[in-house]
Amino acid sequence: MASYTLGELAARFNATVKGDPALLIDGVTTLQAGGMGKLAFLSNAKYRKQLGETSAAAVIVSPADIAEGLNLLVSEDPYKTFALISQLFNPPSHPRKGIDPRAYIGEGVVLGEDITIMAGAYVEDGADIGARAVIYPGVYLGRDVCVGEDTVIYPNVTVREGCKIGARVILQPNCVIGSDGFGFAPGADGHVKIPQVGIVRISDDVEIGSLTAVDRAAMGETVVGEGTKIDNLVQLAHNVKIGRHCFLVSQSGVAGSAQIGDFVIIAAQGGVGGHLEVGNGARIAAKAGVTHSLEAGREVAGFPAIEHREWLKSVMAFSRTPDLRRSVKAMDRRIKELEAALLPTEKKGNK
Repeated sequence: MASYTLGELAARFNATVKGDPALLIDGVTTLQAGGMGKLAFLSNAKYRKQLGETSAAAVIVSPADIAEGLNLLVSEDPYKTFALISQLFNPPSHPRKGIDPRAYIGEGVVLGEDITIMAGAYVEDGADIGARAVIYPGVYLGRDVCVGEDTVIYPNVTVREGCKIGARVILQPNCVIGSDGFGFAPGADGHVKIPQVGIVRISDDVEIGSLTAVDRAAMGETVVGEGTKIDNLVQLAHNVKIGRHCFLVSQSGVAGSAQIGDFVIIAAQGGVGGHLEVGNGARIAAKAGVTHSLEAGREVAGFPAIEHREWLKSVMAFSRTPDLRRSVKAMDRRIKELEAALLPTEKKGNK
């Protein structure tokens, strides 16, 4: 197992050492788990108490969390530094290179150098697979599919005909790229299917989670931009355009022809309606339903989605509804009592 001194890690990842720079680190851990030779991190203030209790050999912290008596790696972004160091200690591990004879390779397939195609993979005619790509068992690559260099496609992924996958893409098990968009012309005699003749284009450095579906365009392209990360169980409909470096969290969905800008976050079960535009840097909270286009930088929540701060006020008001109902009932009774007390006097005065 590889090991590095704390000083070596600091130099490699633009951090500084407080403590023993010669301390050997051979892996990463959590504050709670600790362990000899292990490096933990603190990036959330609610875990600060664990900093004084950890048995980890060293901890990555921000300048605001420097503590005495500990070996520390001080970073402006502890979470990112931890991620990079974790990658160093846990590099991707894939089976040996080569094409298993039990894989099916069609006619006219272009195969790059040092690729791996495992048993049970099925590559249709005209596909193009870039150098060092790894194709796991059960993967189906349709006719004329292109796969970029260093891309990893895990078991039982389907990439249908004509779709383009960029370099360094990760497709997790059982995701589907290029399934038919949901296009039908309704009529009195039933629904007529509209052929979905476009493709999906996945840009470089994208990761797509298990059981996520990215539908092919009715015409043209469905696009996922560079560096975007998509969780499990996400649905992208036909002709959707997702920008660069977005996060789409589990069970979120984007309806047909919607356009999502760069660095947008759609939290779990958030949804964006069809043909809408979401500007750069917008944030859509969990379970929010976006029914109108959003300008850049907006933060929304609820259904229909409204400004996040206004939604929080609404939720607080809603939680007090039982108390408000009791207060209204009490006021109603009091008004009736006052009316009952006043009415005899008023009748007497009228006589």
